[in-house]
Amino acid sequence: MAHIAAEGRFTPAYVGAIFDYAYNICNVEKAIVPIWSTNTRSSRMVEKMGFTEEARIKDGCPGGDIVIYTLKKTDCRFLGDRYGKRYTTGADTTGL
Repeated sequence: MAHIAAEGRFTPAYVGAIFDYAYNICNVEKAIVPIWSTNTRSSRMVEKMGFTEEARIKDGCPGGDIVIYTLKKTDCRFLGDRYGKRYTTGADTTGL
C-alpha cells in the first residue's frame, strides 16, 4: 500500500516512477485507489491517469461514499520509455 501526496503538478517522470515501482518492482497486477466521493479533485486526477471506478462503499466516509478506483498493469500507459526510464530500488527483490 502506498499513499502519494504532492503539492503542484506531477511530472511525467514522477508518475512513470510511481507506476514502474508498483507494477515492475513489486509485481502488482492491479493498483487500487480508495477516494472519498467528496474529493472531486483526486477523483479527476486518477481518472485522467486511466483509473476506473470499480466499486463504491455507500456511506463509507463522513458525508459520502468511498469510491474504489482500479488500474490494471496491462492498461497503464505510464510504463515504458515515454514517461521516463525504468527505475530500480537497487534492492534484491528475488526473494519476494
